[in-house]
This record gives sequence, C-alpha cells and structure tokens, in this order.
Amino acid sequence: MKKLFALFICILIASAGAIAKCDKTSVKCGSCEVEKVKANSTRTYAEQIKKERATVYNALQLSDEQLTKYTDITLKATKELDEKIDLLNVANLELMVLKSGETNSDGIKAQEKRIKQLKKDIKNVIQNEEKELRKMLNHEQRVKLRMINKLKRKDMKKRAKNYYKHNPKMREFAPHIKAN
Repeated sequence: MKKLFALFICILIASAGAIAKCDKTSVKCGSCEVEKVKANSTRTYAEQIKKERATVYNALQLSDEQLTKYTDITLKATKELDEKIDLLNVANLELMVLKSGETNSDGIKAQEKRIKQLKKDIKNVIQNEEKELRKMLNHEQRVKLRMINKLKRKDMKKRAKNYYKHNPKMREFAPHIKAN
C-alpha cells in the first residue's frame, strides 16, 4: 500500500514538472502563441459565464416552460457570441500582424478601436441575455437570484481581502473604500 502511494506521489510530481515545462515553452515559442492565448481568453470567459448561469438557473428550479425559454435564449445568445468571438479572434490576429509589420499608427489605432467595439458588443450580448433570462423568472425566483448574486459579491470581497493579507508587499487598490 505504501509503495503504491509512493508511486502515485512520484507520478504526480513528474506530471506537474511536465506541465510546467509545457507552459514555459508555449510562452517562449513566440508572440503567435501568446496572441492565441489572448484570443481564446474571451471564449473561455464566455464559457465560464454559461456554466455559472446554468448552475444558477438549475438552483432556481425552473418549470418546463421556463426551461424551453431558457434553452431558446441561450442558443440564440451562443450563436451571437460565437460569431462575435470569432471576429474578435481574427481582429486580434490582424492587430498582431499590423504591429509586427511596418505600418502607420493610424491603422493600428483603427484596429484597436475595432477590437474595443467587438469586446463591447460581446459584453452587450451577455447583458441582453441576462436581462431576457431575468424577465422569464417569477418573483420568488428573482429574489433567490438576487440572494445568490449578493452571496457571490460577498465571496469576491472576502477573496480580495485575503489576497492582500497573503501578499503584504502588494499595495491595496483603493484603501479609502472599505468593504463590509
């Protein structure tokens, strides 16, 4: 039993080292890899929001009618998000090409403006989806949703407070604003 446990620990340590090596090589291999990571960060953010929202709406115990509305709304928003995120990925890659080449700053600024607008569009799609989903809830479910959001905010405040406690060299962002 002890030998099996020791073998498991050795495999775990070896795999952690291999994972760390892969991360270092992906960062060192060039700006193209870094840009791909930046481009996909928006997609992972959208996926994270979808997963969170699915668990929250599962906790609200939606009726069958509400579930069909929920799936319709999320499918519609997912299509829009996928289109916008693909456009954002292409725009990020175009910006990378513009920065690497000998181009004027006007082209770069225009591309950055386009990227900013695409990010704003993505945020609007997410907010519109959230509004539509709130409209379909009844009063009790909206109260539960507000309570869940309140608990999330409190949890985030606790995490931020612990972050500064564990990193004493880090200066607090807004020390004049006290979190309760």
